[in-house]
Amino acid sequence: MDAARAGEQHLLHPTSLRHALDQVSDEYVRLLKSREMPWLEALTRRLSQREVLMTHQEWEEILAQDWSAWRNNPQEKQRPLRKTPAEFLEFLLELDVCRKHPDDQIDVPDLFLHGLGIKRRGRVKQ
Repeated sequence: MDAARAGEQHLLHPTSLRHALDQVSDEYVRLLKSREMPWLEALTRRLSQREVLMTHQEWEEILAQDWSAWRNNPQEKQRPLRKTPAEFLEFLLELDVCRKHPDDQIDVPDLFLHGLGIKRRGRVKQ
């Protein structure tokens, strides 16, 4: 596939791998939004263009933006499934939408990263 770019050391060039992961993430999040987790749409708007790693406090502040409007959305399935931003963050951690590191920084797995519009500091150059 990318043999010319990959060289002797790699089967795939890191940029090609990153691109493939981004496509998988986009499709996975799109499917979740349309079926099991429609509330991911509002989460995506809040997280778009953010960079991970972020602190617990940063996550809660982002989730708290327009929280009451989000909680009272007329479309019930669009609402976050917890009563407070802190509870919702714990729910996201339980679902593995995000992960807590030992230093209390919170990251987003590659499966969700691009689909949620998030960037990771130190990514492979494109």
